[in-house]
Amino acid sequence: MTNLFLCWTNRDPEFQGYLPGCGIMVSPAMVTSTWSVGRWEHMPQSLMLDSGAYSPEGANSSVRSCLAAQMRMLEGWPSDREASLIHYDKPLRPGIPFEEYQARVSENIENAKAYIDAFPARANLAPVAVIHAMDEETLAASYLELRSMGYQRFAIGSLVSLSSGSRTKLGELLQACRDLKIENLHVLGISSPLLLKEEVRGCIASFDTSSHTRNAIAGTVLYSAPYGRFVIRPNERQKVGMRSFTFRTALPAPRPCACPICSTNVDSLSGPDERGAKRMRKIHNAYHLLREVQSWNASPT
Repeated sequence: MTNLFLCWTNRDPEFQGYLPGCGIMVSPAMVTSTWSVGRWEHMPQSLMLDSGAYSPEGANSSVRSCLAAQMRMLEGWPSDREASLIHYDKPLRPGIPFEEYQARVSENIENAKAYIDAFPARANLAPVAVIHAMDEETLAASYLELRSMGYQRFAIGSLVSLSSGSRTKLGELLQACRDLKIENLHVLGISSPLLLKEEVRGCIASFDTSSHTRNAIAGTVLYSAPYGRFVIRPNERQKVGMRSFTFRTALPAPRPCACPICSTNVDSLSGPDERGAKRMRKIHNAYHLLREVQSWNASPT
């Protein structure tokens, strides 16, 4: 079974209030420096905190500052609910020189060791080691070293750049994870769930995405069964923008939908109040992302 974590910022609606049981991913780089989960009206069933080390603003510049930010964000988190915390890691970038690639992999390994050594002993908190690799040999060596440190949960990162440039390489790395029999594997930052539709069987336990939000901001509405991207009654600006969104289809009216938004007012996905419509689209899109992943889990193996 594969679980979905919806990426969230403090500019988004509380998805868990509309979609009980969903998982939420939050990054220190995407909330204010004083924000904590105690501000939520509704607690998600499961929570994952990213490291935020990828932020160009340098929200976290060390293992210590990363862990301190994550612990602050957890103020108010119920002791009977589990939270997974991503170790302080720095993603790889496309076209990185080989020497820099090897140095970045080593740096991530060192940071993972410092992170788990400083990790608090709380039964409901689980440290997650991130594997950054662009070849199967480095992936295997990193995994074995991280496992020897005591990590029991793992994530694979830097796949956004790989998936945009080489779907084949993405498949090869995920196959290497299956060959290693990595358990509880999380895939970080997937731009579209369809990238994983054929990969969920096996070792992938969960993944996170911000596609529900990014699409909503761009005026795009998601529907499932079958999964697709649409624009409802596109205005002139959106019609021009359609050229940049190859896989969007124009709809003259909303489709029948049982999401919490459409079941109340289907026309709230579009209209003159663009700010309000954007917020409604975020919730609507999150509903259909969850529905899509649930359909994978329900399909026969």
